[in-house]
Amino acid sequence: MSRICLIAKSSKTKNSVFINWNFKEEEIRENEVYYQTLHKYRNAIEFVKIDKETIIAIQTAILISAKDESLQRTILILFIVNLIIFLASIFSAYFLISRALLPVHNIVVSVNEIEAYDYIKRISTKNIPNEIKELVDTFNELLSRHKESFTKISQFSSDASHELKTPLTVMRVEAEVGLRKERSKTEYKKILEDILSEIAKIQQLIDGLLFLAKTDKLEIKSTFKEVYIDEIVTECVDGLKLYAQKKSIILEISHLAPLTIEANKELLKVACFNLLKNAIDYSLENKKIKIWFVEENDGFVFAIKDQGFGIEKDDLQHIFDRFYRVNKSKLRSSGGTGLGLSIVKTILDIHGFDITFESEIQKGTLVKIFIKNQNENKSL
Repeated sequence: MSRICLIAKSSKTKNSVFINWNFKEEEIRENEVYYQTLHKYRNAIEFVKIDKETIIAIQTAILISAKDESLQRTILILFIVNLIIFLASIFSAYFLISRALLPVHNIVVSVNEIEAYDYIKRISTKNIPNEIKELVDTFNELLSRHKESFTKISQFSSDASHELKTPLTVMRVEAEVGLRKERSKTEYKKILEDILSEIAKIQQLIDGLLFLAKTDKLEIKSTFKEVYIDEIVTECVDGLKLYAQKKSIILEISHLAPLTIEANKELLKVACFNLLKNAIDYSLENKKIKIWFVEENDGFVFAIKDQGFGIEKDDLQHIFDRFYRVNKSKLRSSGGTGLGLSIVKTILDIHGFDITFESEIQKGTLVKIFIKNQNENKSL
């Protein structure tokens, strides 16, 4: 029988750590490691044969709990390090975001300080990053546009009130005069005609106000159909011939090229009618109003030239303003509401047409409407 002996053990461990394994010689395989667990220790033993009589057993042990504690300690350290990195990232991100959003916060504070209808204040662009400066500039421009719109609305309300008050006052005076004493049928008829005339002015004013208030560009564009421009102009001229004859004015069409275009026929008739009526109202008696339609560059030009009072240069920049009138003292009797050209401009803008006025005092006014030759336009 060979002798098996333990030749080494750790001095820092208890004897109980090592196991007395009883192996028979025939069970021993040289250079093979055997494992067993005892008292939370993992044991390993290997047999080395020295000679025929001696077999050396080499045994080692490791505390399993120590291995687990080491792993847990490593995990804990990694968790703490990750937590520190996470918290540092959050703090850094918060600091950077707070610093980046500080200008936005200041802008919000400035906006909240702007009271309703306070269009004087503007958001300062001092020390504002370029990325936000564009937004601030846009907001300031929006305030400017709102200020302009609010001013126009206030003026519009004031003017509308005045314009409605004038014909109502005339009607009241006419009625009071008629009721002061008994009058003849002729006198009563004249009073009723005057009142009816003022009612017509009020109706015209209300229709104009409603059109300007309810105009929806997209909705109107959906009604566009193929129309003949020359037919529209001819119909308007025929409809105003009797009106022009009251001032012995001749409406002369010198050239009218046939042209079809996608548009709203009724609205174009309103625009053409208003322009021709204005030309008659502003013309001197016994004169001609020339009308022509020619091709120019990339489109067509529809022109109306009258021989009348003309328009002052200072007035030209306001002719499309609502309720604005030129030569008020001369044209009060014409029954105009001051909305005609505003309506014309709105209609032409919807159709994408441009309009210009050229005028000389006591020589007349030239109106030009520019119609772009787009794909849908067809010259016949």
